[in-house]
Amino acid sequence: MTRILCLHGLGTNAEILKSQIAPVVSVLPQHFEWFFPDAEIECDPAPGVELWPGPYRTYFVIPTTKQMKHMMDWLGEIIEDEGPFDGVLGFSEGGALAYTAMMHHQETSSDGIPLFRFAIFISCALPWTWDESTGIDVTALVIRGRDVPVELPELQAAIEAIDKEANFDSKSWLTSTAISPALRERVAAVPKEPNNYENYHVRRMHPDYDTVRLQAPTAHVLGRVDFAYEGGKKLRALCEPGYSQTWEHPGGHAIPRNGIDVLKIKEIIERTVSRSEFGL
Repeated sequence: MTRILCLHGLGTNAEILKSQIAPVVSVLPQHFEWFFPDAEIECDPAPGVELWPGPYRTYFVIPTTKQMKHMMDWLGEIIEDEGPFDGVLGFSEGGALAYTAMMHHQETSSDGIPLFRFAIFISCALPWTWDESTGIDVTALVIRGRDVPVELPELQAAIEAIDKEANFDSKSWLTSTAISPALRERVAAVPKEPNNYENYHVRRMHPDYDTVRLQAPTAHVLGRVDFAYEGGKKLRALCEPGYSQTWEHPGGHAIPRNGIDVLKIKEIIERTVSRSEFGL
């Protein structure tokens, strides 16, 4: 039995991911067992998923270092209660969270046992970090509702431009939708204490800044017209290159259902699982 933890994206839920991934699951070996938990926080639906029933969920409102530490505890409880799991599959936000969890374990655990033997990343962006000493500080962008550029020179320029701006109203960040418009109500509900934003630290990992790489076999599914395409390539660069497999499809931010794409995804998943078992 090969057990795989499956983490859905922002503004969806476990049942939606189960439906989205069904064509791929149907062509994989029967001894693969899939477990789909729901994220804790309710939010609006992501674009295109309104036809599926809610409630729709997200793992966090703002991906602060404090919140990411909480997510490590949340995942740890799932693994303790429902595991062990051999691997993890993450779509979009769920994939970025899976990467953070695996890197957190790799960097903080002393037992030498990986959190998961392998990972499958589909339509993922760059991950957020739990650690104040890793990643790039993008707090100033996030609390102002600005985009967080994927390319390092553009990101550094955006941060420098922020530093030159006039005084910032600390309450205005509470309308930020930089992470997702689906979180508008949740962000507005954050306590409005004076200078509350100063307690929030948001850091994002980047392969041109962080030197540590994930030491596990990984499979990456990228859509060439996906808004997360460039971020997905950067996440792949955060993984040990000799251990990664990739399939690019012509679509967007979705799990392909086309027969050829499904079979190619099947191939890279099976190859990744085999590498985790036999080092092939």
